[in-house]
Amino acid sequence: MERLSEEELAALNDVNIIDYARASGIDLKQDSATTFRGVDHDSLVITPSKNAWFWNSRDTGGKGCLSFVTKYQLDGDNISDKVKFGKAIELISKTKLLPKEYRAPEKKPFEFDKKQVSPNFSKALNYLTKTRGLNPNIMQELHRQGLICENRFGDALFLWRNPENRRQIEGLTKQGTTINHAKFGKRGTLKLIEKNSTPQRGFNFDVDSQGRINSGEIPENIVFFESTIDALSFYNTHLNGAKSVRLVSLEGLKEKTFEHYVIQLSNQLSKQGKKLNSVSLGVDNDDAGQKFVKDITSRFSKVHYLKPTFGKDWNDTLKHQRLVAKKKMLARQQSLSR
Repeated sequence: MERLSEEELAALNDVNIIDYARASGIDLKQDSATTFRGVDHDSLVITPSKNAWFWNSRDTGGKGCLSFVTKYQLDGDNISDKVKFGKAIELISKTKLLPKEYRAPEKKPFEFDKKQVSPNFSKALNYLTKTRGLNPNIMQELHRQGLICENRFGDALFLWRNPENRRQIEGLTKQGTTINHAKFGKRGTLKLIEKNSTPQRGFNFDVDSQGRINSGEIPENIVFFESTIDALSFYNTHLNGAKSVRLVSLEGLKEKTFEHYVIQLSNQLSKQGKKLNSVSLGVDNDDAGQKFVKDITSRFSKVHYLKPTFGKDWNDTLKHQRLVAKKKMLARQQSLSR
């Protein structure tokens, strides 16, 4: 291959990663107003405004298209780094994409479309309780309070309500309730953040000192999770111990979202002459989660890690507890029948 000049290499590296991925058949989905996420590898996060990417599960990333192709697309190829780099140049050149500055879509305030809400809740409830193992009474209560609902396709909608004014909806997460691996890849279900959802926000709810949900009492503790399902699962496994706590989904691993909710709760408590008692992370027990915990605790030494006690995440823990309880009940029934 003819040796390229520094200017030519820079031009190839400046090719927008999103444009390249689309031209090369690499499936991506918009994760938020500012990021995209991989479909085959959902720990891949691309920030097009910076033309940067990070592969959380491999703890690697970089800036520019050459970096993306070499370290991500060609990751599984058993060839030397030098050969990979040459192959990356060929792949980008073939797309004939001209480098161009990414223009972020115009930011609009989030508007919740009430028309998408179905009067039914059966499909979402069945998925959350049967597939995910969540307590049906808690799901019904959250539905009654307008935190979880169902759209006309049967998808579960998790509404991001502002803790300071729960009439204000700041965004939502949409979770599919039917399995379709051909359409949705390894995950098997639809999962996305609604367009224009407010950055640095996520699904959240409060549990007061009496165990009541969103009673208006300002909690003195806060726990963060990667997803709504994990937040709900943790609450299900700690029904007698989760008191005076705000449970928040980061909708991923987002430090800015973490900082926003810590500051917001601290300010709410300060107005009542109180202080925040504890801050904890309940993120996944995998490489990406461990890195996030390390990053956060290196900056905030008093943050605790509430590691899932079984499996990768708190939903694994919940389903394991349900299975153990079911086996014990069956064993007890068999013992009584003898």
